[in-house]
Amino acid sequence: MLSNKYKLSKINLNNNPLKDNGLESIASGLFDNDTLRVITLQNLGISENSIPQLSKCLMNKKFLTKLLLDGNVIGVQGAEALAAGIKDNETLTNLHLSDCMILEDGAKALAPSLENKRNLLVLDLNNNKIMCDGCIAISKAIQQQSTLRELLLS
Repeated sequence: MLSNKYKLSKINLNNNPLKDNGLESIASGLFDNDTLRVITLQNLGISENSIPQLSKCLMNKKFLTKLLLDGNVIGVQGAEALAAGIKDNETLTNLHLSDCMILEDGAKALAPSLENKRNLLVLDLNNNKIMCDGCIAISKAIQQQSTLRELLLS
């Protein structure tokens, strides 16, 4: 059902307790869908274990504009995997990762993938316990972006 056959452009599964196995199934189903623009997967109870599968799926999403993963404890390893998944996406406008426990090392891992995001409008990294070095890495990565309108790092 999630394949390209249905020309799905948005998926919102917020607040469903899918956990890691559920996310892995969803990511597999979305793998060949190249029409997806918005992925909203907030508060699913997922961890860093399922992010590599999601990351593989995201590598195929050349037109993805919004990715919302707030409230999932993806941790440092999840942030590293996610960075690989969004690295080559040039259309991303909104990246929401609040309350994901990515910590300082996760922010450092994400930073290089943010450098080529020339259309990024919103970067939400609230409540991730990102300390000084993580903030410096993020700020260096986005310093050339003239489109960024919201940077959330509380």
